[in-house]
Amino acid sequence: MNMGVALSQGGPDLAMLFLAMKLIATRPTDVLAGSQHMAIYRAAKRFMSQLEQSGATSVMVLQSMALISYFEYAHAIYPAAWITVAACVRYADFLGLPGFHEGNVILASPTTWTELEERSRTWWAIISLDRIICLGNKKRYLSPEPQDNETYPVDDEAWDEGRVGRAAHHNITSPPPSPLSPFSSLCRSALIAGKIITHVRKATSDRKQNPLASPADAIAEANALSKTLFSTLEYLQKSPADERPLPLSLPLPLLAPRCVLLSAAVLLHDFYCCPACPDGRLKSPEETAQQARSVDVLLKISKDIAVLSEELLLHFSRTERDGDDDMNMNDNGHHNHREGQSGGSDIGSVSPLILDALYGAANTLAWLLREEGTPECEDQMNVIKRCLERLGSRWRLAGEYGRMLEQQDFAMMMQDKGHSTLRII
Repeated sequence: MNMGVALSQGGPDLAMLFLAMKLIATRPTDVLAGSQHMAIYRAAKRFMSQLEQSGATSVMVLQSMALISYFEYAHAIYPAAWITVAACVRYADFLGLPGFHEGNVILASPTTWTELEERSRTWWAIISLDRIICLGNKKRYLSPEPQDNETYPVDDEAWDEGRVGRAAHHNITSPPPSPLSPFSSLCRSALIAGKIITHVRKATSDRKQNPLASPADAIAEANALSKTLFSTLEYLQKSPADERPLPLSLPLPLLAPRCVLLSAAVLLHDFYCCPACPDGRLKSPEETAQQARSVDVLLKISKDIAVLSEELLLHFSRTERDGDDDMNMNDNGHHNHREGQSGGSDIGSVSPLILDALYGAANTLAWLLREEGTPECEDQMNVIKRCLERLGSRWRLAGEYGRMLEQQDFAMMMQDKGHSTLRII
C-alpha cells in the first residue's frame, strides 16, 4: 500500500486513518447491534476527539473524519452522521480546501499530481457525502457549491494505477465522459441531488411565507431539474460500447450514482404529488398537472427500483451459490473465504448509498397501495423489503429502513381495523 508517507515516519494521523479504514470494513455481525457497543467505533471517535483537541491538522485527519461519517450513515447512527459530515466541511475549510491548487498556512503547496488529486478527491468525497446524507432528512447541507471552473476527479482506474498520462480532467459543466468513472459519476449525481434539496427547501419555505403566490416558477424549475436528472440517469444506464441501456444493477460500481439520482427524483416528485394543499386551498391548474406528472414519475421510479431489487437478489443468490461451489479446502485444511462478505454472496460490494432510493420507492409503493389497493404495488414493495433485509447483513441502515416500513405497515393495519395509533399519555 502506497500511502505517500513511509510507515516508519507516520504519526497519529496515519494511525487514525488506519483505524478509520478498519472501522468501515467492520461488519455489523462482528460487533453487537447498537453503536454504544461498537468498540472500534468508540475508539475511532475517541481518537479523533483527541486529535482535534491536540490541534492535529492534516489531510489524513480529514479523510478519517469522512470515513467515520460514511460509517455512521451506513449503519444508521444519527444524528452523528449528519454532525460529523458537517465537521468535515468545517475542517476542510480550515485546511484551505477546495483551494488545493495553492498552499496556505496549514497545507503546503502540492509537489506532485498525486498529492493534488488526493486533495481534490477528498474534498469531492465530503461535498458529495454532505448532500447525500441530507437527501433523507431534507436538512441544509453546509458544503459550498463548486465553481464552474472546478473539475471532477479523474478516472478511477487512472488514479488507482497512478497513470498520470491517463489523468483527463472534466469540467463540472461538461457532459458525462465515456467511459464512465464511478467516483466522478457519484460526484455529478450528488451535485444534482444538492440542487433538488435546495429547490424543495426553498419551495417549502415560499409556500409557508406566501401561500397565494403563483407556483409557475417553482414548477418550471422542478421540471428543468427533473429533465437534467433523467438525462444524466439515462447516460449512466448506457453501455459505452453499443449505447444500449444496461440492467439497472450492473455494473455494481455505477449503482451508487444511479441510486442517488433515483433518490433525488423521489424527493423532488414526492413534494409535488400530494392531491391536497397543506393550507387547504384548491390547487391551480398548473399544480394539478404537475401532480399528475409527479405521480406518474414516482410510479415509474418505484417500479424500476423494484426491478433493481429483484436483480440484486438474483445476483446475491447466484454469487452465493458460486461461492459455495468454490469453498474448497486449501493445503492447510481451511476453507477459502473472502473476508467481509456474507457467505459467498457479493453483498459487501454494494454501496450503502443505494439504500435511501430503495426506502423511498418502498414508501411510495406503500402509499399507492393504501390509496389505490393495487396488488402489483404490494408485490413490488415486498421485493424491495427482501432486498433491504439481505443488505442489512452488511449495512445496518438497510435493516433500520426495513423496520420503519414494517412499523408503517403495522400502523396502517391497526387503522384499517379501527384502532387508533395515537399513544395515550
